[in-house]
Amino acid sequence: MLERINEENALKEGLMEWCEGDLTAPVAIAAGALRNAGVSVEVSTETIEGAIMIAEAVNLAAKVIDDGFYELKPKVIDAAAEMGARGGWGEDGAFYLYHESVGVASFHDPWCEIGSGGEWHTPWSEVTRQELAFQLLVDENLRREVALKTSPKFSEMRKSWAVAPDFPVHLP
Repeated sequence: MLERINEENALKEGLMEWCEGDLTAPVAIAAGALRNAGVSVEVSTETIEGAIMIAEAVNLAAKVIDDGFYELKPKVIDAAAEMGARGGWGEDGAFYLYHESVGVASFHDPWCEIGSGGEWHTPWSEVTRQELAFQLLVDENLRREVALKTSPKFSEMRKSWAVAPDFPVHLP
């Protein structure tokens, strides 16, 4: 599946040259690869929130479908940031992307491939959302719940709670 994309000169070194001038191209390529792998993608590849969700789905796909998706991951993350997603590097070494309609997604970058900069000062929400990445592409109700529970505002509220603020929040 990913070999087909590579043959179309869309991966590896040729991706950014092939996409030059079109911020949404890496996102569209990733969405196509996800669809080819059987993942339903019902979000726009031309919006910030769509780019964030597709980046998160690519990250999950690399773990559960084909590790070739890791080649797309930094390109889609950088595209989302270039499209205007708020984000940056957190103190924990993860890269964060945020949009109010999808919440905060975090990404580890052990090979230092994410080229985007900036700083993210809100600590991780402790909401485990990665395993929901494919569902977030199709379920607006789940998306709203995840957006709320991973928003920086919600993280600040959790800090002020008197009862057990250190427990992780698990979503269905």
